[in-house]
Parts: sequence; C-alpha cells; structure tokens
Amino acid sequence: MTETLSDFQKRTLYTQNTVTEEGYKITSTIYGIRWTYPGATQKTTGRLRITCVYTDDEMGVGITTIGGTIERWSDKAWLHIDDYCDQVDFVSSDNFRDRLLNMAESFIMGVPISVIEESRNVYNPPSLSATIPKKFKPKVLEFDASKKNKKQNVKSNDNYTKEDTSSSDDDDDFEFI
Repeated sequence: MTETLSDFQKRTLYTQNTVTEEGYKITSTIYGIRWTYPGATQKTTGRLRITCVYTDDEMGVGITTIGGTIERWSDKAWLHIDDYCDQVDFVSSDNFRDRLLNMAESFIMGVPISVIEESRNVYNPPSLSATIPKKFKPKVLEFDASKKNKKQNVKSNDNYTKEDTSSSDDDDDFEFI
C-alpha cells in the first residue's frame, strides 16, 4: 500500500468546555469533515467528535492528559473510533486535541500518523513528561460513609428471588446453580 495523503479537510463547528468537581477539564469539539478515498470521484462527508479530558500540570507549564475519545457520527448514532490512552503530556489542550484529530484522520484514511504529521511539518516537541521530572502519584478514591447525608433505604427483599423448586419446568442442566 502506498503512503499517499488524501484531501482530508476539517472545519470546527463548535466546542464545549466544562470542569468537574474533581478538577478535570473536559473539552468536546465537533468537526465537519470531508475527504476523498483513493479512486473515488465524490467526496465523503461526516461529523467527528473529539473529547479530551485533562488537568493543568502541577508546574503550570502544560496539561496532564487523563484520556480522550474519537467518535464519528453515523446515520443513527455516534460510532466509537478510538480512545487516547498514551501517557504523554502536552503544552496545551489545543496540542492534545490536534493529536486526536490526526489520529482520527489516520484511522479514516488508513495512512500512518507519522506520514500525516510529517506532511504538515508538525513539530512534536518532546513531551513534558520527558522534560519535567514527575513523581508518580496514584489517584486514590476515598469512600467515606460518614459524608453521606441520606440514609440508604435497604429493603428486606431485593431484586433477587429464591427459586421455586416445586416448579415442574426445571432444567436439569442448571441444577448446579
């Protein structure tokens, strides 16, 4: 397979931003995209959603990635293309989103991401992880029952019911259960 670039084009339609209670920043950007597959005469169009989850770097010089998703709209629903799970930190959220957009183009067009980035003269500076020493800090979730203000309503019988062994339609294959 030859490594040729397509005429993949994108247009930002809109972006949404939020911050969770835990301090995670979430950015979701919708793109209008169009491209021509090799040998095709008509352009294919679509919608792409890039979602980035990150926090500000502790030293204030960039962002720490938590994760990201790439989705493409079909005629019925969003189709999951890929998850971002690298442990690379970026200088800005724009760099993070651009990386996911390049991954989406690579997947859709079947072209290695290195070819896409080389053709655009994308300068990929060393990740902040490589330049700034960072101590590993595992994220610990704490569950404290004393912080709950509401009582849990515990029912004496839950959704599980005991089997009625007197039934005549028992299946012998499931006697071990």
